Amino acid sequence: MNKNTELGLTIILVALLLGILGDLLLRATPWGLNLTLWITLFISVLILLSRYRRVGLEGEGRWLLLPMLLFSFAFVWRDSLTLQFLDIMAIIICLALSTQYARDGMVRIASLTEYFIQMVMAAINSAFGFLLILVQDIEWKAIPKGKWMHHAISIFKGLLLATPLLIIFGLLFMAADAVFQGIVQKSLNISFEQLFLHGFIISFFTFVSAGLLRSALVGKRFTTSAPTQQVLSLGITEVATILFLVDMLFLGFVVVQIHYFFGGAAMVEQTTGLTYAEYARRGFFELVAVAALVLP
Repeated sequence: MNKNTELGLTIILVALLLGILGDLLLRATPWGLNLTLWITLFISVLILLSRYRRVGLEGEGRWLLLPMLLFSFAFVWRDSLTLQFLDIMAIIICLALSTQYARDGMVRIASLTEYFIQMVMAAINSAFGFLLILVQDIEWKAIPKGKWMHHAISIFKGLLLATPLLIIFGLLFMAADAVFQGIVQKSLNISFEQLFLHGFIISFFTFVSAGLLRSALVGKRFTTSAPTQQVLSLGITEVATILFLVDMLFLGFVVVQIHYFFGGAAMVEQTTGLTYAEYARRGFFELVAVAALVLP
């Protein structure tokens, strides 16, 4: 396994950890000391990774980590919304410039135009850095693995690809059928609004952390010649995993429909509070959307 692959895998793991901690610390407001803790963890991870992977942070951007930490302490000092907004803007600027100039470059002599360009590049890295690590940086075939590990990785990739499909089709089926919605909510016993909120926050902080860490630790010296075909291509195990999970979701929905279709109007009205005609008409456009998504 080469150094690029090792670094990419390490960044993904620590970014996921930062994403989970971001959900735990920053989901509720006011942030106060929680923001200081998360910023401190991010800086600590950046420094530890640079030492552990022997990546020299020789640019002037590394000195901006200190004022970024001081601005995060300002949330504990003052609770003025105006000051907190200015603190957030200062943290974002320091975070962007510190990661962009971490390995090389001089912040003192850069022009305002260059500052703006680096801010835009930091935003792009935050949005797409995680995907670049998966597709470009990590050489998946170089990871040593036996037969069982190969199947486990293929199943895991299938689960990752199937998850957004299950969420989309599941939400459409729940919107289309009140009975199916009740069964899913009762079985899982969770709030889908809270589940979506947790997932969004974790994904946001994971993507941002991975992108900024990649920008700081990889920088311009990182090779971009790694093959991408092995990541974008799908084997029989990945395809089978995706189709199996999606088919099980569709089967569950059909079973519910068959039960209440033959149960009669009394069962439908007693269970959902809708007439048989209203129950049949409900979710028409959701099911049309499902049909439109199934084909591609």
